[in-house]
Order: sequence, then structure tokens, then C-alpha cells
Amino acid sequence: MVATLIAIIEDDDAVLGMITACLESDGYRTLPYRQGAGAYELIATARPDAVILDIRLEHPRAGLAVLQRLRHDPATATIPVLVCTADIPFTREYARTLVQHHCAVVTKPFAIADLLTALAHLIDPVPNVSESPLGGSTHANGVAEPVIRPVVGLVDTNGRGVTTHTAQLEQKGYKVVACRWGDGIFDMAVREQPDVLLVDAGDRPRGAVSYALRRVERDPLTGHIPIVVEPPLDGEFYRRIEAILGPPPLSQAAKQVRWVGAGRTRAER
Repeated sequence: MVATLIAIIEDDDAVLGMITACLESDGYRTLPYRQGAGAYELIATARPDAVILDIRLEHPRAGLAVLQRLRHDPATATIPVLVCTADIPFTREYARTLVQHHCAVVTKPFAIADLLTALAHLIDPVPNVSESPLGGSTHANGVAEPVIRPVVGLVDTNGRGVTTHTAQLEQKGYKVVACRWGDGIFDMAVREQPDVLLVDAGDRPRGAVSYALRRVERDPLTGHIPIVVEPPLDGEFYRRIEAILGPPPLSQAAKQVRWVGAGRTRAER
């Protein structure tokens, strides 16, 4: 029987070495890694049984960036994640996100027995629900499958465009994250990991726009995010998004669910 594989994403060599040694002595196989950049790709390729993830890596929210990418990808969305961090304010500020992403949390400093117990419960939870409160299905081992909504990042000068498009995009089933110029575009991109970033530069100086976008494009944590500058207006705006992300989630759901007869779908008939 192949031993359970645990990926450990931790930039502190002492902590990484300790966790690795303890897990291996307990019979686990380990996959240690020291930074957020490249962690998602490593996990997507290796498909570990669980991930132990620090939050403050090379960027204060690099671990969150890894978590968001894992949960946005259907291939990695259900891999159990144990967040192991000394950043107590983060666990409070992002408590809802961690619950939505079905993460367990262990705060540093911790007893190794507590880490092992939390990991064991995460890998082999007691099935006590039949349906996810978020609307997703539940696997045989009791782990709810998250509902994945494409994430659209919106940036504009005054916020009016963000306000208009946010409501319409949410109605179509996309998740929208937004900020204005000067509110930290790069930090938002790291933190939220949008599937596309739409930028209305307005009357911002070309040099300032280029600098801000270059930082997003060149950083390993955000370089994979498509950027659309000066997105078109009206219907073309939404067609551009669909060209990148595919049809809106709600339109796909509407096609899949058509109740007819005695509670059967059209496909079942």
C-alpha cells in the first residue's frame, strides 16, 4: 500500500524540517517546498493527498494565492488543505474564506500531536453531511466539493464602472473582486487570484499604468493572470469575458437543469 503523500509549503527551514521529519516518522510521504511561487504547479502535478500550507511566504499573502488557485481549479479543488500559520489576524480576517474553502487551521506555535491530529481528521473526516451548504456535491469521504465560480478582477479610476459591472457579473454567476487605482492592484491580484483582470486606466498617466501592470505580469504569483486593458463597453464587455472564461456559470447551470415530469431533468428523459 502506498503511503499517504503530504505537500508541505513552508518557507522557514526549521519548521519545514521539523514537520517533514515528524510526518515521515509517522508513516507519511512528504513533498516539501519553500515558497508560494510554483507551489500550485507542484501540487497540481503531484496530486498529494493533503497540503500543509503556510500563509506568509515570500509575500504576506502568498499562501492565500496558492490556496485560491487550488480552489479555482476543478482538478485540485478538493485536495484537503491544512493552513498552518502564525498570522492570527489572517485567520480572523479570512475566517469565512477558510470555511468556504473547507480548510482546517493550526496556528503556530503548535504541538506536533495537534498537527498530526488535525491532518488525520482532514484526510479521513467523519461523513456527517450529504450536501454542501455552498451548493456543491459531497464525496464519499464526507468532504464537500466546492462550487467553483470564475473570478473577475475589476480595476477602474473612480469606481463607477466597477459598481455597474459588479452587479451584472454577479447576476451571471461570476465572482467579482474590485479595487480602484491606488488601492493596491498587485496585492489584490495576489490575494484574490482572479481568472481575468479587467483594467480601465481612465486618465491615469501611461507610465503609472504600465508600471502597475508590469508588476502583476512579471511576478510568479500573478504572471498567469490574463489582463485586459480598456475593456470594451456594453455587450462586447461581457463577450470579451466569455471569450476568456467561457459561458457565464448561471447560463451553464440553466442548460443543465430543466425539471420536467416527475422531478426528472430533460437529460434523464
